[in-house]
Amino acid sequence: MQSIAAKLLPTLNLNPSLTSDIDYAELARTAYIITPSIAAVVGGVLAQYVLKTVSAKGEPLQNLFLFDAQTHDGVIMNLL
Repeated sequence: MQSIAAKLLPTLNLNPSLTSDIDYAELARTAYIITPSIAAVVGGVLAQYVLKTVSAKGEPLQNLFLFDAQTHDGVIMNLL
């Protein structure tokens, strides 16, 4: 992974020194574990807002949902 990143990051105008061995190890450890939890949380929040909008019984989506997959925490920030 490190050799791929070392070649790819400069082509994207990113500094390769921003990553470390710990970053790669964490990515490799959690690559397939976190995906279902992200899909469940984000899908649930999105479905809730779709139902609110379609039924006109709630406020429409006017905010930003941020989800941290490592800590499994989500924050909704109002954009207005």
